[in-house]
Amino acid sequence: MKAVYDGDSGDARAKLLPVVMQIVDMLDGLALALDLAAARTGADVDNGDKAQDAMQRYNMDFHRYRDRLLRSKEYVKASRYDKTVRTVWEASLASLRGIEEHDPDIRPIELLALLALLDRTNIQTELF
Repeated sequence: MKAVYDGDSGDARAKLLPVVMQIVDMLDGLALALDLAAARTGADVDNGDKAQDAMQRYNMDFHRYRDRLLRSKEYVKASRYDKTVRTVWEASLASLRGIEEHDPDIRPIELLALLALLDRTNIQTELF
């Protein structure tokens, strides 16, 4: 996203911050999603658009097309890779259950259950 900020004054950056934070919140801070959004808006800026306009257009496009894309058969079948995030998660849980069966004193599933209850933005390192 370097291209978006090159040559922007402090005032321009201050105006971009709310739009950037809106996109970050919309994408739930997911690194890959943010990287893709930055690539998209950066390409628009490289083609002559203003950074704020490119980000606002990305925001509108995301909301407009999100539900339609998620329901689209073409989107679902875009990859031959038939494993989903859920599949990877289930495989990880199965592995952790194997650890518990091998050593009942180690309880990784209970630790995950506890961590699921914590606010991901406010976990104190002292807990660990």
